[in-house]
Amino acid sequence: MTRDGFLAAIRGGLIVSCQADPGDPLEDTAMMAAMARAAAAGGAVAIRAEGAANIRAIKAAVALPVIGLRKRHYPESPVYITPTLEDALEVVAAGADVVALDATSRSRPGGQALSSLVEELKRRGVLVMADVSSLEEGLAAAALGCDLVGTTLSGYTGAAPPPDLPDLELVAALRARFGADVPVIAEGRIWTPEQAVEALNCGASAVVVGTAITRPAALTRRIAQALSRHQARLRATAVGIDLGGTRTLVGIGDLAGDFRHEQAFSTPWRLGMAAVVGKLTQAVQQVIQAAGATPCAVGVAATGRVDVEKGMVVGGVPLAHDYLAYPLRKELSRALRLPVHVENDVNAAAYAEYQLLPLPRPSRFAVVTIGTGVGGGILIDGQLVRGINAGEIGHLCVRQGGRKCRCGARGCLEAYVSRRLLAQQALSTARQGLVPLATDREPTAEELAALLRVGEPHLSSLFNRQLDYLACALASLRNIVDPDIVVLGGELSALGEHLLEGLRVRVGPRPPLRCAHLGNRAGAVGGAQLALLRFA
Repeated sequence: MTRDGFLAAIRGGLIVSCQADPGDPLEDTAMMAAMARAAAAGGAVAIRAEGAANIRAIKAAVALPVIGLRKRHYPESPVYITPTLEDALEVVAAGADVVALDATSRSRPGGQALSSLVEELKRRGVLVMADVSSLEEGLAAAALGCDLVGTTLSGYTGAAPPPDLPDLELVAALRARFGADVPVIAEGRIWTPEQAVEALNCGASAVVVGTAITRPAALTRRIAQALSRHQARLRATAVGIDLGGTRTLVGIGDLAGDFRHEQAFSTPWRLGMAAVVGKLTQAVQQVIQAAGATPCAVGVAATGRVDVEKGMVVGGVPLAHDYLAYPLRKELSRALRLPVHVENDVNAAAYAEYQLLPLPRPSRFAVVTIGTGVGGGILIDGQLVRGINAGEIGHLCVRQGGRKCRCGARGCLEAYVSRRLLAQQALSTARQGLVPLATDREPTAEELAALLRVGEPHLSSLFNRQLDYLACALASLRNIVDPDIVVLGGELSALGEHLLEGLRVRVGPRPPLRCAHLGNRAGAVGGAQLALLRFA
């Protein structure tokens, strides 16, 4: 087969790798031929096969082109995919249309040079596919005259185990450098049709899939291990921490949402983050002792804009003088000797509330909390929408050029809606003798709720103004996300139907609204659950 003919045959298609590991129940030449026939019937454009006997059987069984290789281990070299010229010629003699070989920079058996091997094969008119692990190796293989380059060995040449996802970045990088001159074949850890399509979108000329189609033992093991991990997660526990603006809650939680051995205390922000971490460490050790079992991780729900990868709060109100950019995950993990996950507090609360919903759960879900400020968390198809500013509903602009917000911008929802603002306004009104409240301190959320439920006119007027602004933000959320349900949490959610009805009058039937089930425990519960998902 000519190079042009082979490339035309495979362009945009699926190449199925029909191989079996040594000792696999399917390690049989007749079985490989049957797999190739099944692949051809399913629409494969070519077959990748190992060993002369298998290649001959597959060539006799199907009319598809075959990429052949020989796996052979030599003690002096890590290269095992067609490592020598002799191995390559064996593949050619068996009838392979293309020879695939390891084109990494690693030393080959007997000191053979890759350049000599490729040169001899090209002299004999053999088409060569270079299996590489990096951009540099791909460029070198193309310079040697290899006809196509595959990402087959990406992730497999180092000491660490390979990731579970295809290396589409390498596919895109090779395509960007080669243009149309050298075809790129995406191969390795492609599990789904969506990943295969994305590989083509990244510039692959064709896609090779093996394990996900032709290795039932590996597929069975993959699913069985996932089920085993899930069962272990269901049995595991994690510490959940809601690191709040005034109050911190610590307890032991699990994936089912059970939360036990709770401790709550005033957060010592004025003493700085070292003191906060010290207090957290002490509280965590106490709840672990009370639980009588060591949890597998710690999940922190923290106020502010969180960089999950760095494990720190990078924006928002500086609750302590060194709160922002403090290495919270690192320092807490060092003190507790447990892995730590740091999440935005409302994201954690949203995840916990989402898990309480009956199946099937909604596709688009949002939580809005009203407390010291206004927080927001969004899930799409069960996944948190993450990002430094993602879901920050409290910082939607509801009045252009309006009041200055704590974030520095003007007109944010949080500048007009919060339990704290309502309490401040209520205290000012009480000092004018208009509201029956104590005048020496701000009223609590419970005191505010009690007066609103009985319709105290002056406080209700202040509250209704907040509802106007909150309804404006919910309308924006509806137009951007169109959530199937919005859960209202935080201190003012204790108003229940009084809060919901006031908003429904203003926003209409969409989005559907309800109050949070978990109350002020949601952040800690969600923190524990997200830590389990990451570390259990």
